[in-house]
Amino acid sequence: MDAAPQAPQAPQAPPTRPLPVARALLSGFFLRCPVCGKGAIFSRRLTYRVNERCAACGREYMPDRGEITGGMAMTMVLTSILGIAGVIYLAVFTALSPAWAVAWLVLIPTLFALWFYRHAHGLWVATLYVTRSLDERHPLARQESHQGAQPGAPTSSRIDAGSAPPGRGPSPYSARRS
Repeated sequence: MDAAPQAPQAPQAPPTRPLPVARALLSGFFLRCPVCGKGAIFSRRLTYRVNERCAACGREYMPDRGEITGGMAMTMVLTSILGIAGVIYLAVFTALSPAWAVAWLVLIPTLFALWFYRHAHGLWVATLYVTRSLDERHPLARQESHQGAQPGAPTSSRIDAGSAPPGRGPSPYSARRS
């Protein structure tokens, strides 16, 4: 029995493991290092203080100042969505008095924001890792280090007396006072 020649088949892809991106994001959400999955992002439970580095692999969590804004934005957006969904639900599907509705609409989003902020911050650290932003410093931070200035040192030659604590640049409000 002759077998008819078969058309070449596309090579089969090997079975895939969970994506490193998904693993990193899940590790971040569960407050673990997105690189190794072992070190804790926060120093203690129920605190908002971020460890500087992973205790297991040594990866720096926040290479630049101000990196926390991503976690804050995630928390703000999801809390706003929760609040809007709560307003719609309470207005359409319940007969609560306005005083109780306002109390619930203040209490639930506030508790959610307090709980979710740590997880959003972990997600943000994971996002920085996935996008390779943890591997490089901000261009302005590199510029300061090339000039021999320490990070966080004032870049301006003019510092108003008493306008900033020692080691910090001039206050952004000092020019408006005069």
